[in-house]
Parts: sequence; C-alpha cells; structure tokens
Amino acid sequence: MKNLSQRILMFQNEAVQAMMLRRFVNQLGYLVHEVSDPEEAQTVLEQEEPFDVILLDLGVRLDRAFQILKACRERHPNTPVIVVSGLRQEEVSEWIRRFGVEDIILRPRSLRELLVRVESDLVKYAPIAS
Repeated sequence: MKNLSQRILMFQNEAVQAMMLRRFVNQLGYLVHEVSDPEEAQTVLEQEEPFDVILLDLGVRLDRAFQILKACRERHPNTPVIVVSGLRQEEVSEWIRRFGVEDIILRPRSLRELLVRVESDLVKYAPIAS
C-alpha cells in the first residue's frame, strides 16, 4: 500500500512539464517538492529531511542538473534518483555511473511509466519498519 506521506524532490525547469508532472504525482497521493535551480535544490537538500525519491530532469542544462545530482549524493547518498532525459543514454552514462543513478527514463515516455518507476523505487528503497 502506498504511503501517502512519501516525498519526492523534483528538479524540472520547464514550467508546463513540471506542472503536469506535479499535478499527476500529487493526485496519486505523493508529496512533491519542486525546485528549478541548483541553488534552491542545495538549500532544500540541506534544510529538509531526506526525500524518498528524487526526479531529476536532464533536459535542462547538464551542468545545472549534474550540480544538483552531486548535491543529492553528497547529502543523501541512499535516496534513489530517477533521471528523465531527452538525451541519448550514451551522452549521460558516465554521470549516471559516477553518481549511482537508480534509473533513467528516456523521453518521450508516458507519465504512467514514470509513476511505475517511482513506485518501484519507493518500495525497493523503503526503510524497514521496526
């Protein structure tokens, strides 16, 4: 069963895509914290409790996205990261290996497929209740 307090950090600076994805994920009961620049992401990662999943769109500027990915791994190394990218996998594979990304979704894909991957990682990386 879905934990309705599971939190997703979403980095997406394309306003229309961000709005659609946020609305879709919120309707399914997940809490979404959206950031659009590396500085804001770093602040959120420093001040907030760890997120359950991080969605990172590489369609932005790669240097900005990788800056956020690096901050995610430094502060919360066990949080699963799902990369959404319009780039070819070969273009980002070095960074994916370097930062231990759990999953990559190449665009165009459906929101439903993205949800399946998010839910899979939430289950796979959920802390064991004691």
